[in-house]
Amino acid sequence: MLKRMFQALLYRLLQPGMALLLKTGIRPNHLTFLGLVCNGIALYAFSNGQDGNATSLYRAQWIGATWVLAGGLFDILDGRLARLGGYSTAAGAFFDSVLDRYAELLMFAGYGLLALSWGRTEALLPVFAAAGASLMVSYSRARLEGLGGEGSVGLFQRAERIVLLNLAAIVGAILGLQGAFGPSWANADKAWRLVMEPALWVIAAGATFTAAQRLWHGMRVLSR
Repeated sequence: MLKRMFQALLYRLLQPGMALLLKTGIRPNHLTFLGLVCNGIALYAFSNGQDGNATSLYRAQWIGATWVLAGGLFDILDGRLARLGGYSTAAGAFFDSVLDRYAELLMFAGYGLLALSWGRTEALLPVFAAAGASLMVSYSRARLEGLGGEGSVGLFQRAERIVLLNLAAIVGAILGLQGAFGPSWANADKAWRLVMEPALWVIAAGATFTAAQRLWHGMRVLSR
């Protein structure tokens, strides 16, 4: 219910922009591609924090996370534009699905780079776990819908994963820049240990649960 209310509010806020997009002749595939580009820029931003300076790492973290959220906005806009403009096609849905997977992989690659930059090699485990579980959520939906079922069930869908992880990254970076984790490099990686790694584990667990929900749902539907 909360998700539907938030979605309705977001669509209302975006309505003027959608009206403008409809007049420009921009197609949903253009927005989908821009979403992928945003995640590519995010990966570049994340990689800019590898000079061993805590301040630059915090800055790279929040800038990269902001670009990922911008890409998520394009992901919302492309589907909305397709529905309002009558552009919905099977080819467009396929294009959107494939590029969304690449965008998510670019995001997790960026966080893997950040983990290495902070010297938190152990944080690669939750990065890989979150990435793998997220892909299983997407795969289970695609496979179920390919067999004639409804696959968009579960709690931790793509929007929830992206918003949670990147808001955690922005909050952690802002706290770090404000000195909340201590001034020294030895304490600086607390932003990852106390904020980012728990967020990644939550996403890994939530996505795994969602994939299990879809598996259970699919078995029930396809067994009828």
